[in-house]
Amino acid sequence: MENFIEAILPRKKILLEAFFSISLWIGCILNAATPFTSDKHTVLLLHFDEGKGLPRDSSSCGNNPTVNKAEWLSAGKFGSCLYFDGKSGFLAIPDSKSLNISDGEITIEAWVKPEPSTANYPAIISKYSIKGGYFLTGSSSAALARFFLRADPQRAFALNSDKPLPVGEWSHIAGVRYKDGNVKLFVNGKEQAMKTTFASTFASPGVYLRIGNYYGDYFAGAIDEVRISTVARYGKISPEAVITGTVFHDKNRNAKKDQGEYGIAGVPVSDGKNIVLSDSKGIYRLNVSMDEDPATIFVIAPDGYKTSDIFHKL
Repeated sequence: MENFIEAILPRKKILLEAFFSISLWIGCILNAATPFTSDKHTVLLLHFDEGKGLPRDSSSCGNNPTVNKAEWLSAGKFGSCLYFDGKSGFLAIPDSKSLNISDGEITIEAWVKPEPSTANYPAIISKYSIKGGYFLTGSSSAALARFFLRADPQRAFALNSDKPLPVGEWSHIAGVRYKDGNVKLFVNGKEQAMKTTFASTFASPGVYLRIGNYYGDYFAGAIDEVRISTVARYGKISPEAVITGTVFHDKNRNAKKDQGEYGIAGVPVSDGKNIVLSDSKGIYRLNVSMDEDPATIFVIAPDGYKTSDIFHKL
């Protein structure tokens, strides 16, 4: 596919020759060297660095735990952490509007260091009932790591990891839902499974958020750095148009680059947001996000040139 945009000087014409291709960029990747941070998308962040008593939410939403039946350990993934005995240990956070993420993007994540467990659903993070919700589990047993979403009693699904989590080692687990409805599970930054277009809502009003427990099933091991966000933090794929071409002197005015027609250096090419200059051969390369409104690509005419009204719109 090619299109041309012209800029006219008496007796001379320059054309913008454009070739289009689609590339992809990958969004945030896991940084295993530092603790999680809070931003405008964070609705819960527990660092577990208090060392005693009740942990505090480091997000701006104030989702502080009110019950702590777990034990403090000084050696977490980052600073201290909580230890769950697999029998009765859990953390409880009251229901809130900010934790009832009904649709759109979401990331549920934590660092875990599991011990052997026979529980079917050893919960890491659970805000889940038969009516709806989200639920992240992790185990060193055959139960694997799992990410559940439920819309109602009839509509639910789970993604499973490739293999059980290693015993006695820290692993990062993240369940992610994207704007287009796709859902993925990640372990240590590696994609494990994907569900295409789960477009339903999954709020669970009236249900406490629990860490380390889902009804009769308890997580065994240590948990550190719990974060819930209203944005897809990992593996986000966004299309990007890569526009390449040549600004050249169209001597015979036939709207194509023929032999002997030279490229023009230093001509600005823009989509209204980004500007690049053609190189010594008149070649340019412009990246345009396809997540935004269609872009108009045009030449900014050099001194002495008059730009025509012909533009190309993506």
